Amino acid sequence: AGVCPPDGVPGTSAPSSRPSAEPSPRPTSEPTPDPTSRPTAGPTSPPSGRPSPPPAASSPQDAPDRWYPRAFVESGAMGCEHGKAYADTLGLEGRNYDSNNECCAAWPELCYVTTSTTRSHYFKKWWPKAFDVPGASGCEFSTNYQYVPSVLPYLYISSTSCCDAWPDLCAESKYATTSTTTTSTAVWTPKKWYPRRYVDGDWGCAYDRDWRQYEVPTSELFISMGQCCKHTEDCVVN
Repeated sequence: AGVCPPDGVPGTSAPSSRPSAEPSPRPTSEPTPDPTSRPTAGPTSPPSGRPSPPPAASSPQDAPDRWYPRAFVESGAMGCEHGKAYADTLGLEGRNYDSNNECCAAWPELCYVTTSTTRSHYFKKWWPKAFDVPGASGCEFSTNYQYVPSVLPYLYISSTSCCDAWPDLCAESKYATTSTTTTSTAVWTPKKWYPRRYVDGDWGCAYDRDWRQYEVPTSELFISMGQCCKHTEDCVVN
């Protein structure tokens, strides 16, 4: 016989013998993949010591034989020479050639002899010193060129015109100015833009070779007016 529940307590039904829902025909998720057949290899061996040094720079002796004007390696010499001396001689870096004909075509004054004239007086001129002292830098102001026939075609009235013609011999970053009572050696000073206040206290920018004498710092030297005006902020380039 059934038992009545106490007053105020709801009655419960008898447990069912059937499941609450039909079982799902599919698994809840895909199975995990099989493990790999083998584990990965162990760590590589530790790195070797210091890296190998860079290849050594080739020496002048490794340079190929070329033709070049002899005047740069032998004081007063005429003609062209075939060899390796150009590789470590100042002034010959861009003045070497495949053949004697090419060299002489570039330096006809050194290859083709002309009749010299006798002179009683020589005026001082500017001329590339490398023609007298192989490997020397700059231009010299003297009458010593009379003893160096090969340099006679290359005489100038000013240090500027000489160094403009031979900028690699007068490069300001490599050489300093020297002078004596009889000779002077010039260092090429390229034109630069710089604030005009160094000249006369005025606004704007100046463009000339005088920046060296005004001791303008390199931080205020520019290759264009636009850069200079941007720095000074007191001029405009249209």
